[in-house]
Amino acid sequence: MPARPRALVTVLCAAVLVVLLPASAAHAENRTVRGGRLDWGIKSSFQSYVTGPVAKGGYSLTGGAATVGGSTFRFHSATGTYDADTGAFRAAFSGGVRFLGHRTGSGAHQLDLTISRPTVSVSGSTGTLYVDVVSKAKDTGAVTTSRQVPFASLSLGGIDMRGGGSAVALNNLPATLTAEGARSFAGYYTAGTALDPVSLSTDVDAAPRQREQPSAAPTPDTSPKSEGKPGGAVEDGAVDWGVRRTFREYVTGDIADGEWTLTAG
Repeated sequence: MPARPRALVTVLCAAVLVVLLPASAAHAENRTVRGGRLDWGIKSSFQSYVTGPVAKGGYSLTGGAATVGGSTFRFHSATGTYDADTGAFRAAFSGGVRFLGHRTGSGAHQLDLTISRPTVSVSGSTGTLYVDVVSKAKDTGAVTTSRQVPFASLSLGGIDMRGGGSAVALNNLPATLTAEGARSFAGYYTAGTALDPVSLSTDVDAAPRQREQPSAAPTPDTSPKSEGKPGGAVEDGAVDWGVRRTFREYVTGDIADGEWTLTAG
């Protein structure tokens, strides 16, 4: 597999990877987050329970979500904002997954849980994963719909989110179930339970250029001019361009199962 473009700058800390590509603007401003993906298995042991011999159930994907690596769900199309000065970051992703298990004689399921629209919010040294949840209580069967529940706390491992890049990537962030998340999880787990780690990557729009201040009137140039002298010629150089990072991930991922090659130098 050919190497990725040389423009990538990475900082590695424990299991967390932050990628911040250099920005052209001198002053960072609140900028738009778009595209990318979020990979999260929710809780692998819960998946095994749902599809195992006890619950005898399964799961289905909604809203364009996909599976990668067998037991990881991929959510797509982030929208949000990033402030490079403070490191504040928020990205909401599309797609969901519905779990069904313990089918009754009437055809209904005692276990019915849908988790969708995961949103990662980072402020300072703390991070939170929010999700929409539709759940059926394990004991009473009451169905509850909750929007953007603070489902899990995320450990950033001391990563400083300040920068000014054109992309943000966070890999294998440890996730811990919150008290609100435990309630919306239909009582299957208690607060403090470790969930599957969260990974994400998004593009960040370039900051708008600062308006230039008017300069003093130029001094007339009275030096002799060369007549007929041609401009300088470009003799060598290179263009660095990744075409589109998310397209490369799609081509080499589990869906397209492909690759890319280089030609003509």
